[in-house]
Amino acid sequence: MTRRPYGLLCPISRACKFLEPRWTTQILTELWNGSTRFNHIRKGEGNISSALLSRRLKEMEALGLVERIDDEASGTIAYCRTEKSIKLEPAMNAPAEWAQCNIEAEVALADEG
Repeated sequence: MTRRPYGLLCPISRACKFLEPRWTTQILTELWNGSTRFNHIRKGEGNISSALLSRRLKEMEALGLVERIDDEASGTIAYCRTEKSIKLEPAMNAPAEWAQCNIEAEVALADEG
C-alpha cells in the first residue's frame, strides 16, 4: 500500500499546517481587532521581534492572508486583511472557544516559555 503524505486528505491538517508558523494566529488576531500598522501589530503582541514580525507578514502576504498597502503620499505602510483571512476568522473562533473552556490558562502560558 502506498503511503500518502501527511495531511493530504485531511483538510483540518492542511489548515493547521497553513497556520502553524509561530505568531501567525496572533498576527491574524491583531488584524481582526483592527491593527494595520507594523508597530501596532508588534505592540499588540509584545514579545515578537521586528525581524520575525516582518518575516511572518511577508509569508502571510505570499499565502494571501495579508495585503501590504504602501501609501507613497504619506510614506506609511498598512497591512490589511484579505478576503481569505476574513473568511478564516469565524472558523478560528471555534478552537478559541474550545481552548478557553478546556485548557487552563496557567498551562497554556507555561508552554509558551
